[in-house]
Amino acid sequence: ISDLFNINTSKIRYWEEQKLIAPHRLPNGYRQYNVKDIITISNVINLKKMNFSLSMIKDAQTGQTDLLQKNLKLANKSIEEQIAYLYDAKKRIQHQQEIIAEYKNLVTNSFTYSQPDFAQVRNFNNTNPILMQKYLKDNLDYVIIFKIKKQKILLTQEGIILNSKEANNDILYSTSLQSKWISFLFKAEHAHPLNNNLRPILKFFNQEGFSTNLIICKYLLSIKEDKNEKKLDIYHAYAQI
Repeated sequence: ISDLFNINTSKIRYWEEQKLIAPHRLPNGYRQYNVKDIITISNVINLKKMNFSLSMIKDAQTGQTDLLQKNLKLANKSIEEQIAYLYDAKKRIQHQQEIIAEYKNLVTNSFTYSQPDFAQVRNFNNTNPILMQKYLKDNLDYVIIFKIKKQKILLTQEGIILNSKEANNDILYSTSLQSKWISFLFKAEHAHPLNNNLRPILKFFNQEGFSTNLIICKYLLSIKEDKNEKKLDIYHAYAQI
């Protein structure tokens, strides 16, 4: 019977223990399955494929239509939740693939004219539960802002990206099409963020005749560029020039 349905013998015996099926026992102890048993097993398999639990299958076997309809609704709701979960997981996988592609593009095409791809940055306040929920939901919304004067870092702020503009006193940055930006790859040691490549970047800007007073760094991912090197936090940085 296990070959007929392509399932393990242990599973059939478990269903028997749970009284989902009741094959006839011969004097020698062997089980004998008739047409009715085969139909019952087929129904159990069908209900399992519909995401029915053991208790729900037992309910279905009582023949009560109302109970069956109730469990069908429950099973359908559970499946819808699983679909939503898997759809979200797929979106996150695709987004992570895009992040890796963005990182690789910055490695080969750094220092290009490029506007920040977000509307606003709001001050990151870990005492604000709404902002904390947003950060915990998707830490890719995290940014670091450097205020700079004469190649010296005057202020470092942390923020959360907002994809639409809003009026708020906590806004650290709001997009402006009149500003010019240069994008580049910003790297900071994961364990010691102060060890980063910002000063060489500022020196490079100075050599090229650029000056900036604002740099916004959008977190991408944390990696080891070489297996023997320290872990780095990688950011897509934008310098206002």
